[in-house]
Amino acid sequence: MLVRRLVAAVVVVAGALTVPAIPSYAADAVTDLYVATAANGGDDAHDCTQAAPCATVQRAMDLAADAGTTIHIGSGTFDGQVVQIGKSVALQGVSSDDTVLTNTYSDIIELTDFDVLDLGAGTTNLSRLAVSGGFAANVLVYGTGQMTADHVAVTDSLGCGVGVLAGAAVLIDSIVSDPGQASCHETAGGTPLQGGVALETGSLSLVRSQVLVPEDVDGVRINGGSVTLDQTLIQNTAGQDVTNNASGVDIEGGTATVSRTAIQAFGTGVLVKGGTALLKDDTFQGNVVGVTGDSGSTTVVRSTFEGELAALQSTVAIAGSVLGQDSITNCANATITDLGYNLSTDDSCGLTAGTSRQNVDDLDLDTGLADRGGPPFLHTVATFSPSAAVDYIPEGATYGDQATLLCPLTGSTDLRGLPRPVGDACDAGSMELAGTTTALAAPNRARPHHEITLTATVAVPDVGVDGIGVAAGAVTFRSGSQVLCTDVPVSAGTASCTTSALSAGRHSLTASFTPADDAVIHGSVSVPHQVIVGTKPSITAPRRFTVHVGQRVHIALHASGAPRPILRKIAGHLPRGLTFHRGVGKATITGRAKASAVGTHHIKVRARNLVGQDRHRLTVVVVTRR
Repeated sequence: MLVRRLVAAVVVVAGALTVPAIPSYAADAVTDLYVATAANGGDDAHDCTQAAPCATVQRAMDLAADAGTTIHIGSGTFDGQVVQIGKSVALQGVSSDDTVLTNTYSDIIELTDFDVLDLGAGTTNLSRLAVSGGFAANVLVYGTGQMTADHVAVTDSLGCGVGVLAGAAVLIDSIVSDPGQASCHETAGGTPLQGGVALETGSLSLVRSQVLVPEDVDGVRINGGSVTLDQTLIQNTAGQDVTNNASGVDIEGGTATVSRTAIQAFGTGVLVKGGTALLKDDTFQGNVVGVTGDSGSTTVVRSTFEGELAALQSTVAIAGSVLGQDSITNCANATITDLGYNLSTDDSCGLTAGTSRQNVDDLDLDTGLADRGGPPFLHTVATFSPSAAVDYIPEGATYGDQATLLCPLTGSTDLRGLPRPVGDACDAGSMELAGTTTALAAPNRARPHHEITLTATVAVPDVGVDGIGVAAGAVTFRSGSQVLCTDVPVSAGTASCTTSALSAGRHSLTASFTPADDAVIHGSVSVPHQVIVGTKPSITAPRRFTVHVGQRVHIALHASGAPRPILRKIAGHLPRGLTFHRGVGKATITGRAKASAVGTHHIKVRARNLVGQDRHRLTVVVVTRR
């Protein structure tokens, strides 16, 4: 038997909780029903059509079909009795700012039901509305109830925001805020159900959602069942206080997977007292202790801890994680199983794996949560470049007895949803620096030491994550190892450089991008761009030359151009006795013509360099001596 209680001020009311009786359905049930405030024409004497809306959600529930009905709720605050839902319906509001379901009865002593929505059977889909003001839980799921809340705000309850005694609850793009310290429900054995979101048994999933609680209230309480948190912010709105006894996630039993989640300002970020907890790609900031593994099993993978009194306590296994600067020590009274690729700013954790490092002083972490892209509310502790955490986990690295991939080639993301790895390795911690691409535009040809303009375009490729930002930093242009322009600022994605430093020859130019100190992106280097620097050859030589038999001959051919061209004979035959000597910038014809060579001879000479070529025809006439 379930016993319900309310602890608020000095009022305590207890009574038996039973699954509500399913109301009789109207014979002419329709699939779309409408609810409006009295000021907007709502009246429970109506039949809940769009033209004649009802005034309360419960009246629409009475008329709803067994399944497939959508109850459209207009703008306004709908204050009334607890809505007992035993069918599969959808409650759809205008927005969480405009449509509010609440329960503010003043004579609470007479009541045994203090919730706003009781979901004991069927599948209930909530969207675009707020649920506020419950005396026990704003939303209670039990029995065989199934709930999905999409863009829903659950606010201001004296007990739990959402309590799940059994069944299943899924919150997507939703917010649970300002629950009270009251126990919204307890089992017959006296175990209280408390916190912003609480699970007794069944299943619970939070996706891209927020749980914002005051001091001394747990964010998520798990007594049993199965829980998945993904891309969720769990935050104590009072800020860090060493007297805060609450936990961001309190796991008493069951199975919990907390991934890509930021947990801030609790006494303990995640407290594991039983069951199994897998924490991966999470950020812990400003908690008294980040993670405590009192009993059960606690494994932390690729997560970041910063700005706490201690990161880890009791028994915890860690892999690929970053333990940043904490106020006292990174590990307090902890028994750490080092699964590899961890980085710690001190040696208090006793890391033993050969791939882990202690006393690291170049992590270069931000000192608090900030917007680095992804869901707009889901801030994280940034890893700045350069950092020891960048590319620290090689692709294909594994951890644990099952050799689980720590840096798989595909399928893994950081807290923001940015794919890992960028390049050939994953970053340690909860954040993967975004990749960049640098492209270089430059002339293909140039004259020696004449000015040319080089332009680099630096971009952050679109990986489907909003708010990653633009490339901030500087570009250095090089020809091989020769620096042409250094630290050219990137503005609106480009950086330009004018240089006259290129001498004649073939040059391989690159542009290398270095991120700004506070940037959260990788550097990158452009594909080499080949530039030929020089001028075309031009041959200077006689067109016709007469020699006498037996006379010593020396004919010079010169070629200008840069780089200096090579001259060579490419066609024709010289008279017997004469030889062509090829050379760089100059060629010669020497020797003594034989008597048998008397006559006219034609040759063709070519001068060629990187830039181009020139050809020259030379006629040699051999005559006898006078």
